[in-house]
Amino acid sequence: MRYLLKIMRLLCRQQPGYAWRLVAVSIVTGVAPLINIFIPRLIIDELLGAQRTAWLLSLTLGLAIGNLVMMMLDSLLTNRIALMMNIADAHAKEILAEKALRIPLSESERKTNLDLLERARFGIYHLNNLDATMKKLGGSLVSLLSVLVIVLMGSPLLAFLILAINFPTLYCLKKIKYLEADNAERSAPENRAFSYFTHLAIDYRYAKDLKLYDGISLMMEKAQTNMDRILKINHAYFTKIGFWNGIVGSLVELQSVIIFAVLGIRLLLRQITVGTFTMLYSAGRQMGRALNNILQSTNELMTVNLHIKPLVEYLELPESDDDLPPQAVVHNDKSKDEENRTALDEDIRRCIEQIEDGVHEWRIEHLSFKYPTGDELVLDDCSFEIRSGERIALVGTNGAGKTTLVKLLCRYYEQQSGSITLNGVDIRRIPLHLYNAILSPTFQDFRLFAFQIAENISCKAFDKMTSDDEQRTVDAVDKLGLKEWVSGLPYGVNTYHSSTLSDDGVLPSGGQAQKIALARSLAHAGPFVIMDEPTAALDPKSEEEIFHQMLTLSEHTTSLFISHRLSSTRYADRILVLDRGRIVEQGSHRELLANGRLYARMYEAQAALYR
Repeated sequence: MRYLLKIMRLLCRQQPGYAWRLVAVSIVTGVAPLINIFIPRLIIDELLGAQRTAWLLSLTLGLAIGNLVMMMLDSLLTNRIALMMNIADAHAKEILAEKALRIPLSESERKTNLDLLERARFGIYHLNNLDATMKKLGGSLVSLLSVLVIVLMGSPLLAFLILAINFPTLYCLKKIKYLEADNAERSAPENRAFSYFTHLAIDYRYAKDLKLYDGISLMMEKAQTNMDRILKINHAYFTKIGFWNGIVGSLVELQSVIIFAVLGIRLLLRQITVGTFTMLYSAGRQMGRALNNILQSTNELMTVNLHIKPLVEYLELPESDDDLPPQAVVHNDKSKDEENRTALDEDIRRCIEQIEDGVHEWRIEHLSFKYPTGDELVLDDCSFEIRSGERIALVGTNGAGKTTLVKLLCRYYEQQSGSITLNGVDIRRIPLHLYNAILSPTFQDFRLFAFQIAENISCKAFDKMTSDDEQRTVDAVDKLGLKEWVSGLPYGVNTYHSSTLSDDGVLPSGGQAQKIALARSLAHAGPFVIMDEPTAALDPKSEEEIFHQMLTLSEHTTSLFISHRLSSTRYADRILVLDRGRIVEQGSHRELLANGRLYARMYEAQAALYR
């Protein structure tokens, strides 16, 4: 139960007052049945005895008021606890989402971790019933302690029989718990796959392909196949669990029969009065219910513990580097990083200071890498350097390893061998929030969020943007040639991208979207600009203009850009030619053409298309 205890501690810290309200509602739930056990006995004995009208009215009124008060207290406390659980549920989803963003990309892409995430999300769903289960358990414990005394005083044999009947129930509930845990684990991959099909159906980005190529049939066939597997798993699960639940229900009914038989015999033998019979019968039934509820609640809590185990395990996965929040970028605000910098090693501190002075020398030595799910090296003994202020073009055929190299430079993955150093320091030693401040990348598979255009560019919430953030956003829009387009939007730069979160949202064209992504890089103002084919949706002339513009705007920075259109590479100070994971050529555009090797052949092949 350690996972459940850990979540309960977090819940009590996050929702002060949860614990005492849970104890209070448990006491109310446990004590309430006593009113309906004692007072009816007094009423029956009075009806069969003195029949005092005033006393009967008082007892009846007391029964009504007692039940009313208990119901009101139960309702008030239960509603407050439910509100707390709703807040806790939203908080848990927020924590899980944040954790998913902090896990290294190399780990988050693993199927085992994707399945773990799906089960963790399912675990949060089970937390929604935690308050009801805890209330049932606490109330049943209080109720059991109360009625056990009554039953023991009235009929020790009856108490023993009730306890004995619940032992088989315990065995049945253990079987049910095992079946629930097994079903959750077996169905997680299938549920994740079905969630993917649902996502495809509602994501407008896939609509054109699905409609044009009759992809709807393909998707529905795959979804149906997946659903058939889910139904097969669930059919076996519900068949087995229905059998064991049926046995539990039968034992509950048997319990009622035994209680009635034992007390009925004593009543016939005149060992107890009708009032006592009523009290003991109600107490016995309540004792049986309480025992059954305790066993079921314990079983449910153990099931919840199994379901939230993936949640706790996912939250305990190692994060990318450090969990410090991003500080002021080192090149814009030196003062805000002074406190952090004092805790850094001397060589890292010196590296950061050199970057602030405009010095950023990169050295890649004997770099080799293969993806966690692959067997072949994508990069094989790759070595080169990038000097401060240098504009580097990285070219090569498809699959040569260009994007992979960029991912390693961005620390999305970690190489198997070799090193990447910045100013002589291994980049893996530099705190991630400081390292990210150095980079200004734009990727070929960039994504725009369904937020305001300004928020997409600045990566800051609108109400959190400073005047400097706003100015950098406006400057980036202007420099990338988006000013005219933005001025025509309903709310200018504060217009939402897409209609997901706003009916007034707009969908930019492919070229405009790529310019927004480039504006994001420009507004970030990192001293190392990386462009991994972000202009693929533009025509050759527009691409060349954008590359020239970006390189001009970032003339005081170091730049690395990838493009399949080699006409853009003439703006580079040096060109690196990557082939099968190795640097096979490097030099200027003219030098590489004169060499007549791979670069020259690629260039001539492209040039022939435009002749």
